[in-house]
Amino acid sequence: MEQASQDSQNLTNIFVKMPATGYNFLGLCWSGISVWIDFLNENAQAYWSSLYSPEKFKGSNSLYHAWNDMNEPSVFSTVHRTLPFESLHYKADGTVVEHRDIHNMYGAL
Repeated sequence: MEQASQDSQNLTNIFVKMPATGYNFLGLCWSGISVWIDFLNENAQAYWSSLYSPEKFKGSNSLYHAWNDMNEPSVFSTVHRTLPFESLHYKADGTVVEHRDIHNMYGAL
């Protein structure tokens, strides 16, 4: 399955989608109703990493770090408490991957 590729400034497909609708997957997590960033998408990776530059944190420097302890995405409103395996990830080159194929990689991305 493949979609058209997106330029590096295109943030349209930076969230995990549902196959039946093509809309962002919505679920419940600690913060309430949430969407999940699609870390398989290179544009999403660049956007997310830009949020962690030291100048975004007053009084910080290059030694600032963030801890991610979420190896798999937590979703409180699904049976398996994670993203549905049929949800879709869109790479920037248009490649589409089902979540079932990258479930355990999500936290590493």
